[in-house]
Amino acid sequence: STALENARLFDETQRLLKDGKTYLFSGDSYLRYSAADYSVVDSGYPRLISRDWGGLIRVDAAVVLAPTPAARS
Repeated sequence: STALENARLFDETQRLLKDGKTYLFSGDSYLRYSAADYSVVDSGYPRLISRDWGGLIRVDAAVVLAPTPAARS
């Protein structure tokens, strides 16, 4: 992949991860949780990573994004 493709993928991933939901990846699919207690997987999941994440085919890392203090108020 080119540097431009990588930059687009990074931008899309950042946009998706700022939605306040939790994503769990395994193999070629992922789950999404909206509730803070992770008690129920969102309707329509699991889904394929390649279909929804702009060409990404697998995840080999973990990321936690927390809002800044200003964003919480």
